[in-house]
Amino acid sequence: MAHYANLGAQIIPLFPPPSPAGRVLDAGTLESISKLTAEMGDAQHLFDGEDACALAYVAKVAAGHTTLPEARQYWARPSPFLRASPPPLDVAMDRTLLILYLKRRFGYGSFLEIGCRSDANFSRVPFVDKVGVDPVAGGNVRATSDEFFATCGRTFDLIFVDGLHESAQVVRDAANALRILNPGGTLLFHDCKPLLPPEGAFPMAPGTVYWNGTVWQAIAHLRTAPDIDVVTADFDWGVGIVRRAPNSSPIALRVPFGQLTWSDYEANWRAYLRPSTMVEVDAFLTATAPRRR
Repeated sequence: MAHYANLGAQIIPLFPPPSPAGRVLDAGTLESISKLTAEMGDAQHLFDGEDACALAYVAKVAAGHTTLPEARQYWARPSPFLRASPPPLDVAMDRTLLILYLKRRFGYGSFLEIGCRSDANFSRVPFVDKVGVDPVAGGNVRATSDEFFATCGRTFDLIFVDGLHESAQVVRDAANALRILNPGGTLLFHDCKPLLPPEGAFPMAPGTVYWNGTVWQAIAHLRTAPDIDVVTADFDWGVGIVRRAPNSSPIALRVPFGQLTWSDYEANWRAYLRPSTMVEVDAFLTATAPRRR
């Protein structure tokens, strides 16, 4: 497996810098990607949480992936909260690709999504066993998250929360989701990283185009817990990643999470979120993967 572990490092530099019109890969780049990933063959079944094959695999998929429009907009404007030179793979990433990566890496078979609405993500994730919960539209269960969790009698490998963007609700969704998350599973949260004050407030102000609400407050709160570890994938408006593992970098908040202000966010967003590139996410998952006996 050591041979495969080097593929991610080889494949990521093949992505050219994105152009204003979008990401365009020439035939030579696509051929190079195909040659590298062809080496993996059927080795996908060997994934064990300490292997980098999934990173190379998702890089290959990203070459032909249509990134969700809002994920593209994340990188489209100057902001002090954005990397000056983001890794090209991260520019190509969105929440759907991250879910595909996690499925491939850990062999996840069951998926729960909280907050589907337009099914932009739910319709694209390749799970046979998938449940989508929304009180208005999308998914396949019509209920609020509280109603669903109150009667849910099963567990899931991967849970993606994109419901009501109010911090107290997000914290409640986190507690409920962790209760039904299988051992070795992963919990995700969308919209963790606002770029402007109106985007990081609740309720949504009139005229706000991209809105993250106060999910960031909830992520800051989760970062204080001793028995879970949290990072935020730094693409697609921040995708929080929660794993059951000792907190490797705990923080303390000056006030209860619901009282945090935008000034707190401006001063402490790196500590609150632990923004991570896709390569750093891969390393985080290795560090938090359950050890085999």
